[in-house]
Amino acid sequence: MPTSKQKTATGEDLAPHAVSEHALMVRINRQARKKGQFLRKTRSSSPLRKSLGTYYLVDSYKQFIDGTNDLAELASRYGALEAGEFLSAS
Repeated sequence: MPTSKQKTATGEDLAPHAVSEHALMVRINRQARKKGQFLRKTRSSSPLRKSLGTYYLVDSYKQFIDGTNDLAELASRYGALEAGEFLSAS
């Protein structure tokens, strides 16, 4: 039975699929570690959440670099999302 999904040259499906928040954070950390940085998530009860955002990057000297509320945008900036992938809603 033929399928309607397109495949890449390596045989991978191009159908969109969700990536969990944790998996995306691991991917971003893998890329950021090469620059001496790492990604952290602020606690929901933290007063710093308003100024830093939900996710923030720090360098190896524990200095704040960048903060954001949009994990998908940060992931695309670090090349952690492949084509057809998106952040799952939950």
